[in-house]
Amino acid sequence: MRHNYSGDQGDYTKYALLNQLARDGQLITGINWYLTEHHEAMTDAAPEPGEEKPPWRERKEAYVAHLAGCDDAGVHRVCLSDKLYNLRAINADFAEIGDQLWERFTAEPTEQLWYFGSLSDAFATGRLAGTRAQQAFVAELNLMRRNVASGLPAQS
Repeated sequence: MRHNYSGDQGDYTKYALLNQLARDGQLITGINWYLTEHHEAMTDAAPEPGEEKPPWRERKEAYVAHLAGCDDAGVHRVCLSDKLYNLRAINADFAEIGDQLWERFTAEPTEQLWYFGSLSDAFATGRLAGTRAQQAFVAELNLMRRNVASGLPAQS
């Protein structure tokens, strides 16, 4: 099934890449500011100037709630692209270094699973439900679940 979305998909793909690079600290501050100013609905990474970031869980809950309530296909497309990229990178790094991967994150692996699972729920009911990208997100999330489960102590 081919979807007809408003807007240029290439622009959203470029934004997703720039957004990721900005959060990885690979772009100059001015570009990060521009992206934040013009695409505030698509990111949870940048606080207002002079403000500290809220705690991780609070930011993620707000982001998921915003996404679940948003009907803009462009926002969903960028967010799904960005988070799919993140899941693929996490899974690739896990395959390379195993549980050491989780040392990079503020949140525990189970919290990461909560976050990506909540995003998955939002994408499954959003404008991109049933698309290949949404299905790929679910597949990557399932791989992440297996990876996390392989490193958790056995339940008694």
